[in-house]
Amino acid sequence: MALRAAGTWVWTGTTDTVYTKHTNWTIDGGTPDADDYPGWDNSEGGGTDVNGDTVILTGSLTNGCATAAGYAADKGNLAKVIVTDTYNKAIGKDATDPLVLKMALAGEVFIEGTLADNIFLSGNATQEIDLLTVMDMQSGKTITLGGNVGTINLTKGHITTQATLTVEDANGVNVGYITNSISDATLILTAGTTITGGVINAQGGTITNSINGTIATVVIGKAKWTNTVGTSGVITALNQYGGTVYWNSGDITAGNIYDGTLDCTGGTEARTCTDLYQYGPATVNVNDGRRWVTISNWHLMSEQPKIKVVPGQTIAITGA
Repeated sequence: MALRAAGTWVWTGTTDTVYTKHTNWTIDGGTPDADDYPGWDNSEGGGTDVNGDTVILTGSLTNGCATAAGYAADKGNLAKVIVTDTYNKAIGKDATDPLVLKMALAGEVFIEGTLADNIFLSGNATQEIDLLTVMDMQSGKTITLGGNVGTINLTKGHITTQATLTVEDANGVNVGYITNSISDATLILTAGTTITGGVINAQGGTITNSINGTIATVVIGKAKWTNTVGTSGVITALNQYGGTVYWNSGDITAGNIYDGTLDCTGGTEARTCTDLYQYGPATVNVNDGRRWVTISNWHLMSEQPKIKVVPGQTIAITGA
């Protein structure tokens, strides 16, 4: 029997939550052969990978798509995974047993999970989730993300990363919003998460950062960013155009504060910004009461800067 062509698979969950059970799927409107499922064709006796399948999770269902009896992530590369705004169940089992996805080059996971329950995903180590796009998630529900991912685009919803997560592409992580620049999107970056050479571009959202490694560039628009107490990581370049950055720990190599507030008053850990460039509308507050903050070179790029310091603190300032 010839190997089947790539097709569009729709999850029905007719039998149970098992990804690898053919009776839980339809393909191109029909029922698949016994033991076939996305990425796999069992017709060749022993089974054969199939690359290029598309997976759609949609509708009000009895059973969600989980990993009991698990999806073997060494199967064929999926072209796209789509979670529609009507899908009403969880994806994956839990943080230790996520749905591991092996994607084709430029493969995307697109989530418009207005009704979805909690989602547990992981990108395959060799064939990552190239692009994860989250347009919407039900309030109070979370996407727990691990493994290898190329780029993350989060517009509305909540993502918590695991220590296993590596974001690999130069575009890195992009956080936006639809209506509320602070509450629409939340992103928790846990210790152990790796941003490989990329940018975190937070035009909106609430981001909590506990990464102990280096983040090359952080861009802040209308977002709220917090470096948690105890974080020992380094932000090489902080470019802030608005919003609020709560710098409670970790170091900054170069800070360009064009607008918004850089708040250094939290935390009780010594931290250093090597070069801080403060522009007209921006406010920088280092009045933490204890002088935990060191700004090695503070460059004032306007004539009337907004500065709050600890009384008696000695700082080195250069004019514009």
